[in-house]
Parts: sequence; structure tokens; C-alpha cells
Amino acid sequence: SFEYISETHPETHPARFGSVAKLFGLDVAEVETASILEIGCGHGVNLLALAAELPSARFLGVDISEAAITDAKKLADELALANIQFLQADFEELRNREERFDYIIAHGVYSWVLPQKQNALLEISSKLLNVNGAFYLSYNVYPGWHSRMLIREILLMETASLESRSKKVDHARGVLGALAFFWEKLDTPEAHSLVRQIEELKDYPDWFLAHDLLGEVNLPLQSSEL
Repeated sequence: SFEYISETHPETHPARFGSVAKLFGLDVAEVETASILEIGCGHGVNLLALAAELPSARFLGVDISEAAITDAKKLADELALANIQFLQADFEELRNREERFDYIIAHGVYSWVLPQKQNALLEISSKLLNVNGAFYLSYNVYPGWHSRMLIREILLMETASLESRSKKVDHARGVLGALAFFWEKLDTPEAHSLVRQIEELKDYPDWFLAHDLLGEVNLPLQSSEL
């Protein structure tokens, strides 16, 4: 299956990035009773873990995938969590929403949408934040992503003529092996760095390769751009 698998992300815990916000002078809300929004929540695993830990807080998860939101709602019902809701929607549909949130999480969204959508994400999140609210935004950053983007561009070129995602992923794994063999022979620091990247990628599941390396959009930023 190539469906994106939801996971917990400890770095997105409001207590964690809220503490960083306090260091920068924000008087953020108490996490235990906060209102928390996750944009791109997938199957809701990350948000469900927070909702179970913080029963007096209020949670809303939004994702464009109907299947993922259906699973998230089912899990919430099975866990009998009354403090969480899930909404199937493009995040731009939140633009006119009246409620405000103390914490907003957008993990694994920004670098995977086009610039117009990136701007919309920032604009909408700013509007939905309470005064002194904290926003967690993850994105891929150069220069660290240069080597992985080189591998991505090679894989996109080598799989362009293949129609099915399964064939693309299978062929990509073969290409990764060939690249590792070739770069090992070069025996240069740059080649060794690329081989280390490939060794890491080989252990990732098919859905990661399909989305992160073979997906239509992946736009790392210079660290100074935001």
C-alpha cells in the first residue's frame, strides 16, 4: 500500500514547542486546557495520542484524505475520546472558520505543496491562531536536502515512463542499488555522503518512497526563507 502512514511526532507536542515559544517571549496558553489544530493530520495518530494525554484540551484534525479521516474518526470512537474532532477538507476551506486555536501543528505539509498553497497555509494559520498562539511548521531545508534532492531527481527521471506507482517504487529501489554501487566505486567524500543517504532510504517503506521521493511536489527551502 502507498497510503501515507500516520505516526506520532514528539517534536509537535504543544508542551514542547510551546516551551520554545515561551523562550521567545510568548505568553502561550496552558497546554492542559488549550485548543489545538493539526493541519494534515492523516489518520490522526499524532493528535489522538495528544487527546488521550490531555483530556481537558480541545482538538481538531484536518486532512484532505477522506479515507484517512474516516479511519481517524473510527479510532477516536474506539478510544472513546470526546475532546477531539476530525474534518475532511482542504486546509484552504478553513479560511473563513470563526474559531481560534492556541496551538497549530502542520507537520509534513509545507514542503509538499506548491508556493501558492504554502502562502495560503501561512496566511490561514496566522488567522486561526489566538493572540500569543504558537505554530509548529515543519519543512525540508537546504543545504542538507541537496544530496537527497539529487537522488530524487535521478529517480524521477528513471521512473518517468512507468505508469503505476508500484512499478515506479520497485524500479526506484533497483536504481538506488545501482547508484550505491556506482558511487561506492568513486570513493570520494561526496560519493560516500550519497551512499549513506541511499543506505538510509533503502530501509524506508514503499509509501515513503512513493510520497517523499517520487511525489509530484517536494520543495525544500533555504533556512533563511521563512
